[in-house]
Amino acid sequence: MQLKPLLNTVIEQTYSLPGCTLDIAPYTIIPPIIVSVIFGTIACYLSGRKVLKERAAQAMRPKLPKK
Repeated sequence: MQLKPLLNTVIEQTYSLPGCTLDIAPYTIIPPIIVSVIFGTIACYLSGRKVLKERAAQAMRPKLPKK
């Protein structure tokens, strides 16, 4: 994995920790990615569902200014 040597280098340059190595396993990376994709999809749907209910021609028209 390309990420491991890069993070080890950054940690060694930033902190003075003797013998500290970074061990990254796929099971610690994949679940957060899946959760963030799920919540991102839900957020996009909830924010755009009003526009998705409109017809295409009506959605492209400029909104009227509020008085």
